[in-house]
Amino acid sequence: MAYANDAQLGDGNAFGDPTELALLVAAAEIDIEKRALEDVHPRVDEIPFDPEKLYMAAASSDRIYVKGAPEVIIARCETLIANGSKMTIDENVVQEILKANRTMAATGLRVLAAGTRGISSEHANGSASSTALIDDESLVGLTFLGLVGLKDPPRPEVKDALEVSRKAGIRTVMVTGDNPHTAKAIGVQLGITGKMDPILTSDELNALSDAELAKSIDEVSVFARIRPLEKRRLVEAFKKQGHIVAVTGDGVNDAPALISADIGVAMGKGGTDVAKESADMILTDDNYATIIKAVSEGRRIFANIRKVILYLLSTNIAELLFIFSAIIIGLPLPLYPVQILWINLVTDGVCVIPLGLELAERDVMEQRPRETKEGIISKLMTKRIAFMAAIISVGTLFLYVNVLSTNREQAVTMAFLTIAIFQLVNAFNCKSELSVLHRSALSNRWLIISVLVALALQLAVVYVPGLQSAFRTVPVGPSELAFVFAICLSIFVLEEVRKRLMPVNAT
Repeated sequence: MAYANDAQLGDGNAFGDPTELALLVAAAEIDIEKRALEDVHPRVDEIPFDPEKLYMAAASSDRIYVKGAPEVIIARCETLIANGSKMTIDENVVQEILKANRTMAATGLRVLAAGTRGISSEHANGSASSTALIDDESLVGLTFLGLVGLKDPPRPEVKDALEVSRKAGIRTVMVTGDNPHTAKAIGVQLGITGKMDPILTSDELNALSDAELAKSIDEVSVFARIRPLEKRRLVEAFKKQGHIVAVTGDGVNDAPALISADIGVAMGKGGTDVAKESADMILTDDNYATIIKAVSEGRRIFANIRKVILYLLSTNIAELLFIFSAIIIGLPLPLYPVQILWINLVTDGVCVIPLGLELAERDVMEQRPRETKEGIISKLMTKRIAFMAAIISVGTLFLYVNVLSTNREQAVTMAFLTIAIFQLVNAFNCKSELSVLHRSALSNRWLIISVLVALALQLAVVYVPGLQSAFRTVPVGPSELAFVFAICLSIFVLEEVRKRLMPVNAT
C-alpha cells in the first residue's frame, strides 16, 4: 500500500490523494516509510490508477505491488499469505474475503485490497530495453495480502445542509466509484437514500437502455462503482428528464461529468487542475454546505432583482397611466417635465439600490425551485404591477381632479406630491411577495433611510422658496398634506389585503 502510492509524506509537507496519504500515515505508524522503501527498492515502472480498471501497480526490479478494488485484486490472485504460510486461493476463500469486504464496506469504510508477486530475473533483464516492465496482462498470479479499510466520514454540517437542500426542492444524488456497500452505508447515514432503497452499479447501469435509465433515475439516489463516461451518461439522463444538474467533483475522472452538467463545481483545495479547468465554479473550502449557502444567496439576489423590477415598472407605468388619463379626458397637463424628471430621479434612484440590498426571506430555502421556462417577470409580478399601477394612477388622478376646480397650481403640486409619496410607500410593498407584517418592516434600514431622505427632498421642493420656482410648486397646507398622505397610504393597505386574499401559492 505504501509502495504502490504516488502521495508524499514527510518533512512537515504532505501532498497527494487523501486516500493515498492515509495509507502512508498507516504505514508510518508501523515504521514503514515510503522513501526508505524506494531507497532500497527503486521504482522502475508503474501503472497509474485507472478508474476504468480500479487498481494501481508499481514495480521494483524484482517485485510488483498492486492495490485497488477488492473484487479486481482478488480476481488476479492465485495465492494468499495466511499465518505466515502461502496457500492456494479456492472459491471458499474468495467468498470469505468478499464477505469480509462487504462487512467492512457496510460500516461506511472504503476498502482496498493489496497484492504482490515477484518478477523473474529473466523477465526483468529482458524488459530492460523495453518501455514497460509491467502491464495489465502481467498482473496475474498475485499473492493476496489483505484488506485495508479507510474511514472518510462526511463533515458534520453536510447532513444538515442536505436537509436544507431537500426542503428547497434540491435533490442530491451520490455518484461514486466506491464499493456499492460503502456507498449505500454513507448514503443512508446522510439521508440520501433509505435502507431498503435500490442502488445502481456500473454493470447494472450499462445493461439499461436510455429509456430504462430515465425511469430508474427517479427511484435511485446512489450510484456505485461508476466510471467517468458513465457519470456523464447519468448527467445527460437527468438533463433529458428536465432537471437542472449541478455536479461536484475533484478528480480527472470527474471532468466529463463536470463539462456536461449545467453547472460544474470543482473542489478548490483537493481538486485536480483538470477538474478545476472543466468546472464553472470552484469551491474554495471543499464543503458541500457552502453550495447550499450559495444557492440561498443566489435566490436572494434573484428575488431582489425582481423586487427592483416590480418597483420600477409599477411606479413608471403608474406615471404614464396618470398623465395619459388626464390628457385623454381633456384635463390640463398634470405634471410639468421638470417634476417628472425629479420624481424619476428621487423615487426611482434613491429607493432602487436599497431594495437590491433586501435580506433574504425567512423561508427562502423552503421555496420550491422556479420553473426553468419562467421569465424574470412572473405571472404574479404581472398582476402586482397592474394592481399597484392602477392604485397609484387612480389615486393621484382623483386628487388632481378634486383640487383642479379650485386652483390649478395647487392641483399640480398636490399631484406632484401624491405620485411621489405613493411610490415611496409602494417601496415597502415591494419588499416581499408576502405580507410585510410577516417579517420585520424595519429589516432593511437602508430602505427606511432612503425613503426618509427622498421624502425630505420631496417636501423641500414644495416648501423651500428657492426650489418652488425651479419646480413650479406652491405651498400646501397641513390639511391638504394630510389628505395626500392618507391617499398614499391606501396602496400599502390595499396591497396587504391583496396578499392575504391572494397568497403566493394560490397564484
